[in-house]
Amino acid sequence: MVEYCFDAQGGGRRAIRERSGNLCDGSAQARFNEGGKLRIDAPAAHCRGGSAYVPQNVECTGNESATHCRGREHKEPSSSGKGLLGGLLGGLLGSKNSNTWDAKFYRK
Repeated sequence: MVEYCFDAQGGGRRAIRERSGNLCDGSAQARFNEGGKLRIDAPAAHCRGGSAYVPQNVECTGNESATHCRGREHKEPSSSGKGLLGGLLGGLLGSKNSNTWDAKFYRK
């Protein structure tokens, strides 16, 4: 599970709770770009035990009924970490140096 929390200036944290219960976290920054998209930039999130999740950028658009987000994970050549959604979403697209993902969220 991943959770992002931000203050009024867009500064915040990315917290990842793995299935094992292990907690990983790191900083994150959010802002709205000129097109009205929400942009989240998160550097590596470090875990207990020394592993880490790679840096990630997310862009979201939405309305009253749905939100559509696209993310890109940036692999670090020397990192022993894993991609944020690598174990959760199969068939990730992207180059050797980055993975991309796409998610839609609907309101009931």
